[in-house]
Amino acid sequence: MRAMALTKRRTGFAAAILALVLAATAAEARPAYIGKWATTAAQCRLPPSSENAPIVMTRWTFDQYETHCDLRNIAGGRNLWTAKARCVSSGNITQTRVTLYATAMGLSLKWREAHVADNNVRCR
Repeated sequence: MRAMALTKRRTGFAAAILALVLAATAAEARPAYIGKWATTAAQCRLPPSSENAPIVMTRWTFDQYETHCDLRNIAGGRNLWTAKARCVSSGNITQTRVTLYATAMGLSLKWREAHVADNNVRCR
């Protein structure tokens, strides 16, 4: 009887730990910065071929018009990440760092060379 109660407690404890791990993994499974972003809602309607096209972010990429970046060494979580970016734009390759701050409604991108962050709204 006592062994059975101890086994139930251990099983319950293990299940609680597993639930916490799965919840943390699910929270990071889709970073908040993934999506389509623009400086205004009107910009969201522009096609990708437009110079002022919205930004499209995936877990590992940044794409906007003729600028395409691969994100590497992504660190952080919840709402704040940093990454190394290898970008190609008009045939030129650059490497830089970017800081991403994202919520359900907004994305702030701060490139290492920039003095201010680029603020964006999520496209619907």
